[in-house]
Amino acid sequence: MFSVQRIEVEGAPAPVAAHVEAALAPIRGKSLLALHGADVEQRLSRLTDVSSVSYDRDFPHTLRVLVRPERPAVIARRGAGAWLVSTSAKVLAAVPPGKHHAYPQVWLTASDDPQVGSVLADRFGLRAVRALAIAQRVGFKTRVGTVQAHDHQLTFLLASGLALRLGDLRAIRLKLAVASQILPKLRDTGGGYTYLDVSVPGRPVAGSTLGSTLNSQLQP
Repeated sequence: MFSVQRIEVEGAPAPVAAHVEAALAPIRGKSLLALHGADVEQRLSRLTDVSSVSYDRDFPHTLRVLVRPERPAVIARRGAGAWLVSTSAKVLAAVPPGKHHAYPQVWLTASDDPQVGSVLADRFGLRAVRALAIAQRVGFKTRVGTVQAHDHQLTFLLASGLALRLGDLRAIRLKLAVASQILPKLRDTGGGYTYLDVSVPGRPVAGSTLGSTLNSQLQP
């Protein structure tokens, strides 16, 4: 009575839902009344593409599982290796270098390779992932090709070739908002700009390798 005959996964794309259903297959036939949270969580904790999970019993025979999937954010590179990393800095998978061109890249400085299923340990890599996660949340639409992270300077190298200098992570939402308003103006001017510095968001600077120019017309 009240045995698990159906598992319904919500909140996840089809590939992640398929992984969840496969991981939970052994609990089919078990009683919903006897089911414990640990039975679900332990089986799903091994899945690298699942961030968190909750469940609900839908009597008489259905287990509903609400999944929050990990969201890919960046390709972490070290030597010849490459790893797909989520917005929570979880290492999702090792990937062939040169694949997944849709994601920005960041070069790691740590001496050890990232471990799949673990949180990225490289501190500069963590900083880059955090910045990209915030950019996703605030709807920063300009494509980022590479992220350079150092002690006091975070730079998005945009797909257009322009370097967006953000300084540190403080007020990064404001900095990205300022950049989003200025970048279209730089494209329209055709002035050969090679970088936009919004590290001080109230005084953005756009310039080239020949020198920098503060242009009041570029103010947001």
